[in-house]
Amino acid sequence: IKTAIVEERKVGGTCLNRGCIPTKAMLHAAALYREMKESEKFGIFASDVRFDYEKIVGYKEETTNKLVQGVEQLLRANGVEVLEGKGTLFPGRKVQVDTGEQKDVYYADNVILATGSKPLTIPIPGIELPGVFTSDDLFELREAPESLAIIGGGVIGVELATVFASLGCKVAILEAMPTLVSNMDKEISQNLKLILKKRGVDIHTAASVQKIEESKGAYVCRYIEKETEREVESQYVLCAVGRCPNTDGLFAEDLKLQMDRGRVTVNEHFESSEPGVYAIGDLIPGPQLAHMASAQAMAVAERLA
Repeated sequence: IKTAIVEERKVGGTCLNRGCIPTKAMLHAAALYREMKESEKFGIFASDVRFDYEKIVGYKEETTNKLVQGVEQLLRANGVEVLEGKGTLFPGRKVQVDTGEQKDVYYADNVILATGSKPLTIPIPGIELPGVFTSDDLFELREAPESLAIIGGGVIGVELATVFASLGCKVAILEAMPTLVSNMDKEISQNLKLILKKRGVDIHTAASVQKIEESKGAYVCRYIEKETEREVESQYVLCAVGRCPNTDGLFAEDLKLQMDRGRVTVNEHFESSEPGVYAIGDLIPGPQLAHMASAQAMAVAERLA
């Protein structure tokens, strides 16, 4: 089947460029540093243990870039044409690709929407302040923060709390639910809370953030916990409250796809309300996981073949 991929950024998607892979690379580096600092209890003595954050970021980027190149090679080897630019779907399975310099229109028998997700932000005063980051922004930092308040104790918040606490950053987690990683087993979230507390992470569950304010070069998160208004001050704030479907500019105005709370509605074959248009991954209801998106992609490809 003659195949083309429209990609606005780097190939490989969220998991490879802004999610699991860079996070795991940073977790690996941070864990190594923490273990070296604590190695005396194993009878191993390491003096002058320190880190260069710029090099940790370099290691993360090198890991990601190698894998991106691998994906590019796979696409070339399989004869997939990569169209660089932003894709917009029009009625009749037409796709406009905006390269920034020109707009080209392509037509296909079948179109698969796989634009993934983007970080979700909460509508509270101060969320737009320059030191309030999403996970995408935090990966761009070139120096380790001294202190960080994380809004959200889900997988993303907990992973990044682990990274920065291991590097000596003062971390506070503010989670609205009664437990961390609330969609997992109770035992997991309880153990996780104990481990993070031992590592010096300040954890507040059932905490509802009301607003973020700038104060003397720092940021103050005001939140309500046990009916009491409290606050935590930090150099930066990370908003890690989850991810939402990335549909910005995806649909032309005259295209009316059936949607459910921002996600594309599909049938059991992943076909949308527009015949010949399929949707997979974080764009449709269900767990937002890379391996799930891959499985859905295979199911659609086999059906089309």
